[in-house]
Amino acid sequence: MSGFSETTAVTALGDGRYACNFSAAWSTLAGINGGILMATLVRAIEAEVGEGRGLRSLQCQFMRPPKAGDAEITIEVMRSGARATNLRLRIEQGGKTMLEGLAACFTPGLRELATWSRNAPAVEVPGDDPPVFTDPRRPSTADHVIYTPRIGPPPFSGTLPGPGEPARTGGWLELRDPQPVDVALLAFFSDAWWPAALGPLDIVAFNPTIDITFDVRTTLPPGGLPHQPLLLEALTRASLEGLCDEDAWVYAADGTLLAHSRQLAITMTPDDRPMVTHEDHSALE
Repeated sequence: MSGFSETTAVTALGDGRYACNFSAAWSTLAGINGGILMATLVRAIEAEVGEGRGLRSLQCQFMRPPKAGDAEITIEVMRSGARATNLRLRIEQGGKTMLEGLAACFTPGLRELATWSRNAPAVEVPGDDPPVFTDPRRPSTADHVIYTPRIGPPPFSGTLPGPGEPARTGGWLELRDPQPVDVALLAFFSDAWWPAALGPLDIVAFNPTIDITFDVRTTLPPGGLPHQPLLLEALTRASLEGLCDEDAWVYAADGTLLAHSRQLAITMTPDDRPMVTHEDHSALE
């Protein structure tokens, strides 16, 4: 199995083009994990923009589910000013567009007129918890990530939220293969947990992402933060007409807000699309 750095690596081809390879070993029940796609985009963005400007916002529209194998990223610089660089992004595979996106990168040291942030939820730190995924239907990301639930009910438990309350889920995430916490890892973790919308369901389903916006909320030091478990909290405020929203916040172990994502997803069952099990990635090959 390839590690996180290897599976999100890109190779510059010139003229804003980057080669990449998606591995079925980093998939969910619906296919290649969307967070892995975003993390790979982050690698290409950082290579294209260079040092001095950091990614702050990445917006992605998922058009087709990519397959395991080679793909190509194209980056177009739309504007580069004194403080910001705006990019248009595309992932193509087999001559078809898989993803379209926009990104904004900023210089550090922007003026702060006020400072506040959402507090991290008060939950127990990871301990000697039992494995979360033991079913053959578990996503292959579970081979690479240690999940420690602390917020909300298990998926498919039929636990409805209280009147006027959002569905919630979350807990601690940590790579099994330690590496520094960088922006690419934050992008992956922002979409690596099971959706909050699955808790109220009592049947097996999954939520392929339609669009997602990933925002970096803290400037990371060069080389990233030391390896550590990160805390994710996700809320779904509405599931209507087959679509659900989700906001997710990712915090450092000390409670610092690192990233925030917002997405819209479609609810599907195995009858709608064949699921990919941990033991069989043939649907992605």
